Amino acid sequence: MRLGALSTVMFVLVGLPACTTVDLSQVAVQSEAIPAVQEEKNVVERASLTLTSVFRDKGWCSGGPQEKTQTATSVLLNGVKATPASKQKSDLTFKSEEQLAAALAVANEHVVKTTKAAEVFLSMTDEMADVDSELSLLETALLSAREAKTRFDKAAASSQSSVVRQDFQTFQASVISLKAITDQYGDHARTTIANKSMESRS
Repeated sequence: MRLGALSTVMFVLVGLPACTTVDLSQVAVQSEAIPAVQEEKNVVERASLTLTSVFRDKGWCSGGPQEKTQTATSVLLNGVKATPASKQKSDLTFKSEEQLAAALAVANEHVVKTTKAAEVFLSMTDEMADVDSELSLLETALLSAREAKTRFDKAAASSQSSVVRQDFQTFQASVISLKAITDQYGDHARTTIANKSMESRS
């Protein structure tokens, strides 16, 4: 009897760890966090948003209500901070010719990068694809770049440096290229709307 009772107790004690292991495993599986699904922005959206954000932050353009896509951009930027009032002025001032040249180089880099991203993306986009989001952000980036061009123009015009004036001409040409690709996105968007309209009627 005593041997039988001891065997029963040993059986129960040996079985407990196994049961505990199974229970903990189940709890771990149930408590595992489910990763949140986030919609990633494509290369055109990222480049456009970065350009607009940098230009506003540096005071090269304003974030005023005249930008018709301001609301959409602000939402995608998750509430980008408005340019401080001290920076919202029509004229840009620089401490030296070198500082102006450096600013023009940075501005031009962002415009070129956005233009190239837009060109490559559009070349790989199906003719029926929706590009409304990309177009909206490109329009905002273009408005920012054109306002910056006007402000840089005043600073470059008063400069005695031929290098600065050449840098401004390069930046101006880049803005023209950005406008051209933005216009192409507009053409694509209108063509897509027309094609979808024809399909719905057929």
